[in-house]
Amino acid sequence: MPNDKRTTRLDPKRPPADPDSEGQHGDEAGRRPKLAEVVARSLLGQIANGDLVAGDSLPNERVMIESFGVGRSTVREALRLLEHQGVISLRTGPGGGPVILPPDPERFGRALTLQMQYFGATFGEIVDARVIMEPDIVAAAALARNERDLATLESHLTKFAQAVPDIALSRDAYSDFYDALAEATHNAVLRLICVVIRRIGDEFHREVVMRPRGMRRTVGLHQQMFEAIKEGDAEAARAISSTYLQEHRRSIESLTPYLLERTVTWSIGP
Repeated sequence: MPNDKRTTRLDPKRPPADPDSEGQHGDEAGRRPKLAEVVARSLLGQIANGDLVAGDSLPNERVMIESFGVGRSTVREALRLLEHQGVISLRTGPGGGPVILPPDPERFGRALTLQMQYFGATFGEIVDARVIMEPDIVAAAALARNERDLATLESHLTKFAQAVPDIALSRDAYSDFYDALAEATHNAVLRLICVVIRRIGDEFHREVVMRPRGMRRTVGLHQQMFEAIKEGDAEAARAISSTYLQEHRRSIESLTPYLLERTVTWSIGP
């Protein structure tokens, strides 16, 4: 039976540099990277450059040992590092081995949520971060969006409008709209920021009181925001986003103020 997974070759032009070689400076504390880290970084670099893609099987252990010039334990540790970070899956049995996984922004969100709980971050601080950052993200989307982005945004916005006053459906459509907005920036860093804010916000928004009149106001502002994005008017999109977010915060303060003091809680997720 044919195997639809592609087994890739390691790039001989980019072997892992020896930690003692020129250009390897270690971390800020002066620690030299372990050889397993160097191997893991080399593999990650080839994935990021598109030499290796999601679904590819990495070469077997023997080939990696020969390609990198390292021992079996070093290769295994490098693979464990990448598995822990969600870059590969180590599958067992026939046809198994290390397989590259697709990027998962949600995994990054879960990891950052853990750190936020550790630092005692509150939902109020998440809302404030949205007020500060999100208008600029919306403006970036207005400048970078393409026709496909606009079609996706409009579809989610239509579902959002049709869902009112159903709170559960409205929240789902609202979340989908902001996922599409993040994609429309075509900026990986902004997308990750949006994912984290949305993931944490969704947890609390289940308890935010939403009244029909306020929901219709929210839909109206998002329709205006979409039109500004469609026209490529970054300043108008930024201003509308800022207006919405400030009203959103005032609504939470008025109806469910206790949520603003609640600490972000980490969860493993699906």
